Amino acid sequence: MKLFMVPLAPNPTKVMLYIAEREARGLTLPIEQIVVNTVKGRHKEPEHLARNPFGTVPAFELDDGGFILESLAIIHYLEDKFPEGAIVSGSAEDKALAWDIERIVDVRLASAMGAFGHATNSPLGRPPEPERAAQLQESMQGPLDYLENLLSDGRAFLTGDSV
Repeated sequence: MKLFMVPLAPNPTKVMLYIAEREARGLTLPIEQIVVNTVKGRHKEPEHLARNPFGTVPAFELDDGGFILESLAIIHYLEDKFPEGAIVSGSAEDKALAWDIERIVDVRLASAMGAFGHATNSPLGRPPEPERAAQLQESMQGPLDYLENLLSDGRAFLTGDSV
């Protein structure tokens, strides 16, 4: 299996962190990680577009030559393919809560956080956008309040009893 990725890009990083966590638990995953040089536009070349027609990363190549294109789908696949020491475990309700929180963070927080970074101190050198930053900060408050409320019952983690 191969993971085509860009270091520090959010979605590939999610998969790489998942792989690292599984390996820290003693499971060696037979996954080759291959950097796609997006700075040089390699993600728009035919070779990569054959892997991922959207020209994005990650792209996860299966042993049979098929591909999975979305980070969460890759993680679900790996959880099912290698169930021993799975990160998301427990009852159906426990698993649903874990995946629910993942989606809340990914959809409602992560993109706003990234945009907030660019609106305040862009690593790409963009000028600050204080009004946009304020809007983004406001948009993050509801999801952050929801997550904080989950922790208000004294639990140590959002889901489960351990890391």
